[in-house]
Amino acid sequence: MSEITSLVTAEAVKEVLRSEEVRSALKQKLRQNLESRLDAEVDAILDELLGVAAVPEPEGIAGDGSASDGGEPTPDSDMMM
Repeated sequence: MSEITSLVTAEAVKEVLRSEEVRSALKQKLRQNLESRLDAEVDAILDELLGVAAVPEPEGIAGDGSASDGGEPTPDSDMMM
């Protein structure tokens, strides 16, 4: 084990981190993390604007339009009659 640790130096680690494969993998992971955080922020902002409850709904229920049944008429509700 001591043979391995003596070979691993700070410079060797930096060299590996600078490699294109590692850099590409790190960029991809960072993009995924940022996208997840951005999606969460956008969802929170939309929920606040639309007055949706903070409790997340299951996948199948979110798209059925039940969120617009808040009792207040929407601008196009008169046009649909």
